Amino acid sequence: MKVNFTMWKKALNVIPEVSKEDWEHLDLISRWLIATRAAVLIMTFLSAALAGIFAIRDGGFHFLPWLALTFGLIMAHASNNIFNDYTRRTGRDFFKQCKILNLDRIGNEWYRS
Repeated sequence: MKVNFTMWKKALNVIPEVSKEDWEHLDLISRWLIATRAAVLIMTFLSAALAGIFAIRDGGFHFLPWLALTFGLIMAHASNNIFNDYTRRTGRDFFKQCKILNLDRIGNEWYRS
């Protein structure tokens, strides 16, 4: 597997659509960037950056805790994107659970029936 810096750049700017055949030839970092939808992780970084700016303004900024917070938020967001894709593929169990809880879907909203 060859490192594909072009795909890294593309995955950081947009969420590329990749065929199964192309996916199998991508390097590990490219796969991770696409699977986690890295192009939208900038939103998470910006919220952590704002927290850091507010902490600096109030005189309470400490770099290492801020770095840990930023890393944790980005990893949580990335993990959530992967779990969303996984549950979308294995949605049968999700719909069984909704039936047990008497939930009905109207549009994108869930209501108790």
